[in-house]
Amino acid sequence: LVASQSNLLLSQAQEARHYAMFFACGAWVLYIQSLNNLTVKKYKWFTFLGHFCLCQVHYIGIIFSFLSGLAYFLTSKNTGLWKRVPISITLCWLVSIVSYLFYLTEQKSVLNTWPKPNGLSNLISSYNDSILFLTIIIPCLALTISSNSKGSTETLQNEETGCSRPIMITSFLWILVPLLFWIISHITPLNLFVDRYFIPKEVAIIFLVGFGLSFIFQKLTQQKFKS
Repeated sequence: LVASQSNLLLSQAQEARHYAMFFACGAWVLYIQSLNNLTVKKYKWFTFLGHFCLCQVHYIGIIFSFLSGLAYFLTSKNTGLWKRVPISITLCWLVSIVSYLFYLTEQKSVLNTWPKPNGLSNLISSYNDSILFLTIIIPCLALTISSNSKGSTETLQNEETGCSRPIMITSFLWILVPLLFWIISHITPLNLFVDRYFIPKEVAIIFLVGFGLSFIFQKLTQQKFKS
């Protein structure tokens, strides 16, 4: 139900291009973040492949991968500074940067020369085509309640909360990517503002809406039990 609201995802999935795969790789990376730290260390090649595929499907993939790594960095406060980001992800970035340099030197097609609309209405449309604005209020409201409610920690176990933190941060950062590139398109000559370039953000929106609905249902169940 949540996925079907995205006009961007449905339209791109109907075309024989790589953007649906770009979305799938984004889902793979978020799935990896749902695993606990022990599992991530055990299956580090699984983590490497997830981020590597995300980077290789599209040039902007490394931006999404980097933001995912940033979420690991911000949530791993008990480890050393250089160990906060899994080594498999760092290795992926090094390999991807080298491959990007090779791809760009061998690029035969016209790169970034076609006009790309970047008005305010285009920015709003890039989000509105992903999900109805009314629906996105649900997870935002749920997160506000969870941060202010003293009893919210009772509904989620510590393991679940710990696993979800990197995904939460990654999801919010991924949702901000279109806004970032929209700003860049106005303050620099570089304009890469194309909605399908940011299709991994659909995964983030789906996760946040799913998390919001899950939280609300848990609250309702708990309230019903108490009453």
